[in-house]
Amino acid sequence: MRIAIQGGIGSFHHEAADRFAPGAAEPMVCRTFSAVCEAVRTGAAARGLMAVENSLAGGIVANFALLGEYPLHVHEELYLRVEQHLLALPGQRLADIRTVHSHPVALLQCSRFLAAHPHLECVERWDTAASAADIRCGSLCGTAAIAGPLAAELHGLAALATGIQDHADNYTRFLVLAAAPPAGDPPPDKASVQFRLPHRPGTLAAALAALRRAGVNLTFIQSLPIAENPYEYVFHVDIEWERPGALDPAMAALSGRAAAVRLVGAYHRGCRPAVARAVTS
Repeated sequence: MRIAIQGGIGSFHHEAADRFAPGAAEPMVCRTFSAVCEAVRTGAAARGLMAVENSLAGGIVANFALLGEYPLHVHEELYLRVEQHLLALPGQRLADIRTVHSHPVALLQCSRFLAAHPHLECVERWDTAASAADIRCGSLCGTAAIAGPLAAELHGLAALATGIQDHADNYTRFLVLAAAPPAGDPPPDKASVQFRLPHRPGTLAAALAALRRAGVNLTFIQSLPIAENPYEYVFHVDIEWERPGALDPAMAALSGRAAAVRLVGAYHRGCRPAVARAVTS
Protein backbone atom coordinates (compact mmCIF):
# COMPACT_ATOMS: atom_id res chain seq x y z
CA MET A 1 0.00 0.00 0.00
CA ARG A 2 1.44 3.36 -1.00
CA ILE A 3 1.28 5.72 1.97
CA ALA A 4 2.20 9.40 1.66
CA ILE A 5 4.35 10.58 4.56
CA GLN A 6 5.90 13.90 5.49
CA GLY A 7 9.54 13.06 6.03
CA GLY A 8 12.24 10.83 4.67
CA ILE A 9 12.92 7.13 4.87
CA GLY A 10 13.46 6.30 8.52
CA SER A 11 11.37 9.22 9.81
CA PHE A 12 8.76 8.87 12.53
CA HIS A 13 6.06 9.11 9.84
CA HIS A 14 7.75 6.14 8.15
CA GLU A 15 7.65 4.24 11.43
CA ALA A 16 3.97 5.13 11.84
CA ALA A 17 3.26 3.88 8.29
CA ASP A 18 4.89 0.54 9.15
CA ARG A 19 2.78 0.40 12.29
CA PHE A 20 -0.39 1.08 10.29
CA ALA A 21 0.34 -1.47 7.53
CA PRO A 22 2.91 -3.97 8.84
CA GLY A 23 4.88 -5.49 5.99
CA ALA A 24 2.73 -3.75 3.36
CA ALA A 25 3.63 -0.06 3.66
CA GLU A 26 5.28 1.60 0.66
CA PRO A 27 6.27 5.06 1.91
CA MET A 28 5.85 7.95 -0.54
CA VAL A 29 8.17 10.70 0.70
CA CYS A 30 6.73 14.24 0.73
CA ARG A 31 8.48 17.37 1.95
CA THR A 32 5.30 19.06 3.19
CA PHE A 33 1.98 18.05 4.71
CA SER A 34 0.20 19.84 1.85
CA ALA A 35 1.97 17.45 -0.51
CA VAL A 36 0.74 14.51 1.59
CA CYS A 37 -2.87 15.71 1.28
CA GLU A 38 -2.49 16.35 -2.44
CA ALA A 39 -1.09 12.85 -3.02
CA VAL A 40 -4.12 11.32 -1.33
CA ARG A 41 -6.57 13.63 -3.09
CA THR A 42 -5.22 12.79 -6.55
CA GLY A 43 -4.89 9.06 -5.89
CA ALA A 44 -1.10 9.07 -6.08
CA ALA A 45 -1.20 7.45 -2.62
CA ALA A 46 -3.87 5.19 -1.15
CA ARG A 47 -3.42 6.68 2.31
CA GLY A 48 -1.71 9.61 3.94
CA LEU A 49 -0.24 9.91 7.41
CA MET A 50 -0.32 13.22 9.23
CA ALA A 51 0.96 14.08 12.69
CA VAL A 52 -1.56 16.32 14.44
CA GLU A 53 -0.67 16.34 18.11
CA ASN A 54 2.33 15.76 20.36
CA SER A 55 2.17 15.12 24.09
CA LEU A 56 4.82 17.80 24.68
CA ALA A 57 4.33 20.32 21.86
CA GLY A 58 0.52 20.17 21.65
CA GLY A 59 -1.61 20.43 18.50
CA ILE A 60 -0.18 21.22 15.06
CA VAL A 61 -2.51 24.05 14.00
CA ALA A 62 -1.46 24.09 10.34
CA ASN A 63 -2.32 20.40 9.93
CA PHE A 64 -5.79 20.78 11.44
CA ALA A 65 -6.30 23.62 8.94
CA LEU A 66 -5.32 21.27 6.09
CA LEU A 67 -8.05 18.87 7.21
CA GLY A 68 -10.50 21.66 6.50
CA GLU A 69 -8.98 22.58 3.14
CA TYR A 70 -8.85 19.11 1.60
CA PRO A 71 -11.87 16.81 1.04
CA LEU A 72 -10.21 13.91 2.82
CA HIS A 73 -11.46 11.55 5.51
CA VAL A 74 -9.85 10.29 8.70
CA HIS A 75 -9.84 6.47 8.77
CA GLU A 76 -7.78 5.77 11.85
CA GLU A 77 -5.57 7.27 14.52
CA LEU A 78 -2.45 5.85 16.07
CA TYR A 79 -0.01 6.91 18.75
CA LEU A 80 3.75 6.51 18.43
CA ARG A 81 6.36 6.90 21.14
CA VAL A 82 9.00 9.36 19.95
CA GLU A 83 12.51 8.53 21.13
CA GLN A 84 15.25 10.86 19.92
CA HIS A 85 18.86 9.72 19.45
CA LEU A 86 22.01 11.65 18.56
CA LEU A 87 23.31 9.92 15.42
CA ALA A 88 26.65 10.21 13.63
CA LEU A 89 29.00 8.22 11.41
CA PRO A 90 30.43 5.11 13.09
CA GLY A 91 33.68 5.89 14.86
CA GLN A 92 32.71 9.45 15.77
CA ARG A 93 32.62 10.53 19.41
CA LEU A 94 30.48 13.20 21.03
CA ALA A 95 33.62 15.34 21.44
CA ASP A 96 34.10 15.24 17.65
CA ILE A 97 30.67 16.73 16.89
CA ARG A 98 30.30 20.45 16.21
CA THR A 99 26.91 20.76 14.46
CA VAL A 100 23.60 18.97 15.00
CA HIS A 101 20.99 18.84 12.24
CA SER A 102 17.32 18.03 12.71
CA HIS A 103 13.74 19.19 12.39
CA PRO A 104 12.96 22.25 14.57
CA VAL A 105 10.47 20.31 16.70
CA ALA A 106 13.02 17.56 17.36
CA LEU A 107 15.60 20.14 18.39
CA LEU A 108 13.05 21.69 20.74
CA GLN A 109 12.23 18.30 22.26
CA CYS A 110 15.92 17.82 23.09
CA SER A 111 16.60 21.31 24.44
CA ARG A 112 17.97 20.11 27.79
CA PHE A 113 20.54 17.83 26.17
CA LEU A 114 21.60 20.57 23.77
CA ALA A 115 21.88 23.12 26.58
CA ALA A 116 24.15 20.71 28.46
CA HIS A 117 26.45 20.58 25.42
CA PRO A 118 26.83 24.25 24.43
CA HIS A 119 29.57 23.50 21.90
CA LEU A 120 26.95 21.96 19.60
CA GLU A 121 25.57 24.32 16.95
CA CYS A 122 22.00 23.49 15.92
CA VAL A 123 20.98 23.58 12.26
CA GLU A 124 17.27 23.34 11.42
CA ARG A 125 16.36 20.96 8.61
CA TRP A 126 13.10 19.84 7.04
CA ASP A 127 13.20 16.32 8.48
CA THR A 128 14.90 14.19 11.14
CA ALA A 129 15.59 11.15 8.97
CA ALA A 130 16.69 13.23 5.97
CA SER A 131 19.27 14.85 8.23
CA ALA A 132 20.57 11.39 9.08
CA ALA A 133 20.60 10.35 5.41
CA ASP A 134 22.62 13.42 4.43
CA ILE A 135 25.29 12.57 6.99
CA ARG A 136 25.67 9.08 5.54
CA CYS A 137 25.52 10.17 1.90
CA GLY A 138 27.98 13.02 2.42
CA SER A 139 30.22 11.16 4.88
CA LEU A 140 29.94 14.24 7.12
CA CYS A 141 32.37 14.05 10.00
CA GLY A 142 31.79 16.41 12.90
CA THR A 143 28.05 16.49 12.17
CA ALA A 144 25.27 14.64 13.98
CA ALA A 145 21.54 14.31 13.48
CA ILE A 146 18.75 14.03 16.01
CA ALA A 147 16.46 11.29 14.75
CA GLY A 148 14.87 8.02 15.78
CA PRO A 149 16.26 4.49 15.96
CA LEU A 150 14.76 3.54 12.58
CA ALA A 151 16.79 6.29 10.90
CA ALA A 152 19.95 4.97 12.57
CA GLU A 153 19.23 1.46 11.35
CA LEU A 154 18.33 2.35 7.76
CA HIS A 155 21.11 4.88 7.22
CA GLY A 156 23.89 3.02 9.01
CA LEU A 157 24.63 5.57 11.72
CA ALA A 158 25.81 5.06 15.28
CA ALA A 159 24.00 6.44 18.32
CA LEU A 160 26.28 8.69 20.36
CA ALA A 161 23.51 9.27 22.88
CA THR A 162 20.07 7.65 23.18
CA GLY A 163 16.78 8.87 24.59
CA ILE A 164 17.90 12.50 24.65
CA GLN A 165 14.39 13.97 24.51
CA ASP A 166 13.51 16.13 27.51
CA HIS A 167 10.75 13.79 28.67
CA ALA A 168 10.49 10.01 28.36
CA ASP A 169 6.73 10.27 27.83
CA ASN A 170 6.95 11.82 24.35
CA TYR A 171 4.17 10.62 22.07
CA THR A 172 2.82 11.81 18.74
CA ARG A 173 -0.70 11.21 17.47
CA PHE A 174 -1.08 10.48 13.76
CA LEU A 175 -4.19 10.44 11.58
CA VAL A 176 -4.59 8.07 8.63
CA LEU A 177 -6.22 9.92 5.71
CA ALA A 178 -8.02 8.60 2.63
CA ALA A 179 -10.00 10.07 -0.25
CA ALA A 180 -13.16 8.09 0.56
CA PRO A 181 -14.97 7.63 3.89
CA PRO A 182 -14.20 4.49 5.93
CA ALA A 183 -16.45 1.45 5.65
CA GLY A 184 -17.42 1.63 9.32
CA ASP A 185 -15.93 -1.69 10.44
CA PRO A 186 -15.15 -1.76 13.32
CA PRO A 187 -17.93 0.62 14.39
CA PRO A 188 -16.58 4.09 15.13
CA ASP A 189 -16.35 5.38 18.66
CA LYS A 190 -14.50 8.63 17.90
CA ALA A 191 -14.95 11.46 15.41
CA SER A 192 -13.19 14.60 14.22
CA VAL A 193 -15.50 17.52 13.41
CA GLN A 194 -14.95 21.08 12.21
CA PHE A 195 -17.43 23.98 12.40
CA ARG A 196 -17.75 27.76 12.42
CA LEU A 197 -19.40 29.96 14.99
CA PRO A 198 -20.67 33.53 14.84
CA HIS A 199 -18.48 36.01 16.68
CA ARG A 200 -20.81 36.48 19.66
CA PRO A 201 -20.40 35.83 23.39
CA GLY A 202 -21.41 32.35 24.52
CA THR A 203 -21.59 30.68 21.09
CA LEU A 204 -18.75 28.24 21.77
CA ALA A 205 -20.08 27.40 25.22
CA ALA A 206 -23.51 26.69 23.74
CA ALA A 207 -22.04 24.43 21.05
CA LEU A 208 -20.03 22.44 23.56
CA ALA A 209 -23.03 22.16 25.87
CA ALA A 210 -25.02 20.70 22.97
CA LEU A 211 -22.37 18.02 22.53
CA ARG A 212 -22.46 17.26 26.25
CA ARG A 213 -26.23 16.83 26.19
CA ALA A 214 -25.85 14.46 23.23
CA GLY A 215 -23.74 12.18 25.43
CA VAL A 216 -20.34 12.51 23.78
CA ASN A 217 -17.04 13.35 25.44
CA LEU A 218 -14.87 16.18 24.13
CA THR A 219 -11.21 15.03 24.02
CA PHE A 220 -9.59 17.79 21.97
CA ILE A 221 -10.38 21.30 20.72
CA GLN A 222 -8.34 23.59 18.48
CA SER A 223 -9.25 27.03 17.14
CA LEU A 224 -8.18 27.79 13.57
CA PRO A 225 -8.08 31.43 12.40
CA ILE A 226 -9.99 32.33 9.23
CA ALA A 227 -7.61 34.38 7.08
CA GLU A 228 -10.31 36.33 5.28
CA ASN A 229 -12.17 37.12 8.54
CA PRO A 230 -9.74 38.31 11.21
CA TYR A 231 -10.62 37.28 14.78
CA GLU A 232 -13.11 34.68 13.56
CA TYR A 233 -12.35 31.00 13.83
CA VAL A 234 -13.08 27.50 12.66
CA PHE A 235 -13.06 25.02 15.53
CA HIS A 236 -11.76 21.48 15.29
CA VAL A 237 -13.02 19.07 17.96
CA ASP A 238 -12.49 15.39 18.63
CA ILE A 239 -15.30 13.58 20.39
CA GLU A 240 -15.67 10.06 21.78
CA TRP A 241 -18.64 8.01 22.91
CA GLU A 242 -19.46 4.67 24.49
CA ARG A 243 -23.12 4.33 23.49
CA PRO A 244 -23.62 3.00 19.92
CA GLY A 245 -25.35 5.48 17.63
CA ALA A 246 -24.33 8.56 19.61
CA LEU A 247 -22.66 10.31 16.66
CA ASP A 248 -25.78 11.21 14.67
CA PRO A 249 -27.56 12.98 17.57
CA ALA A 250 -24.32 14.79 18.40
CA MET A 251 -23.93 16.03 14.82
CA ALA A 252 -27.57 17.14 14.76
CA ALA A 253 -27.18 18.99 18.05
CA LEU A 254 -24.03 20.71 16.85
CA SER A 255 -25.63 21.68 13.54
CA GLY A 256 -28.30 23.53 15.49
CA ARG A 257 -25.66 25.71 17.15
CA ALA A 258 -22.92 26.10 14.52
CA ALA A 259 -22.41 26.71 10.81
CA ALA A 260 -20.46 24.79 8.16
CA VAL A 261 -20.40 21.65 10.30
CA ARG A 262 -18.26 18.98 8.63
CA LEU A 263 -17.52 15.45 9.76
CA VAL A 264 -13.81 15.03 8.99
CA GLY A 265 -13.89 11.39 9.99
CA ALA A 266 -15.60 8.81 12.19
CA TYR A 267 -13.21 6.07 13.22
CA HIS A 268 -12.17 3.69 15.95
CA ARG A 269 -10.12 5.40 18.63
CA GLY A 270 -6.45 4.55 18.90
CA CYS A 271 -4.79 3.04 21.95
CA ARG A 272 -3.44 5.88 24.05
CA PRO A 273 -0.11 5.01 25.64
CA ALA A 274 0.12 4.83 29.39
CA VAL A 275 1.96 7.81 30.82
CA ALA A 276 4.30 7.34 33.76
CA ARG A 277 3.35 9.38 36.82
CA ALA A 278 5.76 10.63 39.43
CA VAL A 279 5.24 9.09 42.86
CA THR A 280 4.69 11.63 45.59
CA SER A 281 4.58 11.11 49.31
